[in-house]
Amino acid sequence: MRALMSGAVMLGALAVGAPTALAQEPGHEGRLQGWAFALENDFFGRATISTDRWYTNGFHYAHSYRQGRPVHRPLQRVRELGRDWFGIEGEGGQAATAGEFLGHNIYTPNDVDPSTPQIHDRPYAALLSYGMGTFAYRGQHHRALDIRIGVVGPAAGGDEVQSGFHRLIDDGLPNGWAYQVRPRLALQGTFTHTQRYFDQSPLPHWGAVHLHGRATVGTIKNLVAAGITFVAGEKTRVFGAPDEGDFFTVDFNNRQNHFAAGELRRSTFFAQFQVAAVASNYLIEGRTYGPRPEIELKRGVWMSTFGISQRLSREWRLEYRIKRRSAEFTAHTPYGRNGQIQSYGEVRLVRDYDAGPDDIESFRR
Repeated sequence: MRALMSGAVMLGALAVGAPTALAQEPGHEGRLQGWAFALENDFFGRATISTDRWYTNGFHYAHSYRQGRPVHRPLQRVRELGRDWFGIEGEGGQAATAGEFLGHNIYTPNDVDPSTPQIHDRPYAALLSYGMGTFAYRGQHHRALDIRIGVVGPAAGGDEVQSGFHRLIDDGLPNGWAYQVRPRLALQGTFTHTQRYFDQSPLPHWGAVHLHGRATVGTIKNLVAAGITFVAGEKTRVFGAPDEGDFFTVDFNNRQNHFAAGELRRSTFFAQFQVAAVASNYLIEGRTYGPRPEIELKRGVWMSTFGISQRLSREWRLEYRIKRRSAEFTAHTPYGRNGQIQSYGEVRLVRDYDAGPDDIESFRR
């Protein structure tokens, strides 16, 4: 609960600082297509009381612009890069959707009480980043490019966010931030290609299978991944790769629900499984302000996600994901922490300005 509340504070700060365009109402000729807030926390994925461990909290805001609307020059350059290098464009050569992202992630050891370095566990770390992305559906394909810049280290504010709220609620402080990962500039690029299969035998008319491949390169993480998603409901909409805010796309196209009737017409269910080959991860391997942790990065990591997307009204949607990930590192220690699976969850609130009558006809029934 401690990290959850810390995340809620920062989430509120992001809401206050969000662009004024969020105030636009349906039917206005604003530039935004929609926006989303997401809060990830191990509180949502575990039944125990003590929840500060490993990937303990993440909060992310993203918005996307309507196709054809002008965007600022750097974002236009990202859109052009996606088109020229990765073939990201819509049907008939239509310009791709463009979006912006803001995110903050916190990582801690399994036990945040010790005030001495924990050399047999992952180090304290925080990542604060801003990103620009471009993404588009074309035929059965969905392609997306995300470019991020940010900071790791004290400037990312992990200590201030987590410790500040622990003081506010009079809870025990995490005592090891003095030994967090040293500063590094975060420059990351991620490309994801998804192939969608629907309206084909033996799939039901309301279901789909999506296959995705993903590559991330940069100063913080380098990896390749492949995965599969099973969708029931909004079968043509892509739900992104199951990672902690690394690739937070908000693409509001293909939102129609294909369930036949009844209350299920408001819901979409999805399950994902991904395997990744990891070349490097500075958040685990990076130099710290204390002794170097005696841990070794695991090169193969799997991750699964089960989620539901619930349409609340014409514009509003609430989503929940429960995520499980295999161990990301090995510690040569007798403490029995190796090989543990981490569970955490994500709650996402989405506002879709462009949802039309065809998209919500089933909701009104």
